[in-house]
This record gives sequence, C-alpha cells and structure tokens, in this order.
Amino acid sequence: MADKVVVVGDIHYGRDPVIDSVISDRMNLIMDYMDKNGIQDLIQVGDLSDKRSGFNTEGTASIYDQFLTRFHDSNFRMVCTVGNHDCVFKSTNYPNTPMVLFKNTAKDRVVWTEAQEFPEFKDCVFVPWGCPIPENKPGYFVFGHFEISGFEMSRGIVDTRGLAVENLERYSKIFSGHYHRHCDRGN
Repeated sequence: MADKVVVVGDIHYGRDPVIDSVISDRMNLIMDYMDKNGIQDLIQVGDLSDKRSGFNTEGTASIYDQFLTRFHDSNFRMVCTVGNHDCVFKSTNYPNTPMVLFKNTAKDRVVWTEAQEFPEFKDCVFVPWGCPIPENKPGYFVFGHFEISGFEMSRGIVDTRGLAVENLERYSKIFSGHYHRHCDRGN
C-alpha cells in the first residue's frame, strides 16, 4: 500500500445545498492536509452522493464544482468504491454517480462491478456495495462499503444484518463506509 493515504466515506453530497457547502469546506481541509503532508491518494469508501432515487443533477454539480475541480487540478488520485447511496437501484450497482463523475479521468478509479486490486496499492482489495469480499486474500487491507452485524449505524441504531465480524478476522484491516459513526473492533 502507498506509505500514506487518506480514507473518507459517506460524504453524501447532494442532500442539501447548505450541507453541501459544509461538506465542501471539510473536503478542502482534507485536500489542504494532503498537500501539506505529501499525500497523493484518497480512498473513498462509498456514498459519495446522497440520493439513490435517481440522478441528482444539483448534487452531482455540487460534487464536481465544489470538490472534484480542485481535486483533479491537483496531483491527487482517488479510488472510489461505490456505496448504496451512489446507486439508483438496490439490486444493482449500475448506474451509479461515481461512474458518471469519473468517466473521463484516467488517474481515478471507480470500483463498482466486483472486488478489484491495483498495483500501486499492494495487499489491498477494494469492494463495492453488495459484492463479496474475496476469501483468498488473508492479510489484506479491505476497503469497501459493507453492512457488518453488531456495529452502530448511528447513535443507538445497531445493524443486525450483514457480515459476521468473525468472518472478517483473516484480513489485516477492514475500512468500511456505511456507518455514520466511528467504529473500531478487532481489525
């Protein structure tokens, strides 16, 4: 894996113009931090956008104007795993907002069809929403957007569905979006 990366998730652009402006301020702080510390890579672990009911033109324009323009003008690159809010339909990851936003960028990657690996991220696997984590990757760092049973989604709401924690013990570390609280247990 690269020496230093920034991992973010559940940005949820497109919820509301006022909230989008706060999100943009925070993303600019993150990019300032990346600049100051010589960090080139940002790993986004799902839910870049908020509305799954269809293509949100205002929200997508907000992502592009307030975040991606500066991001692409810099030397940064991104791996964006698709989350449940990025997808129009619950049963498929196609179509999705990141796929549209990053269609013409060579240095960014959108992971939306299946788990993927990239040579610049040694011992890492990136997994989109609804796709299984490859079982043959023990010791790997796993980035994705998962439902994991027993973790708090938000204050007082515990997820009772999804992956069992004991099935994840073979991996070095799991980085997941989907949870709107910091959760840390085991790996």
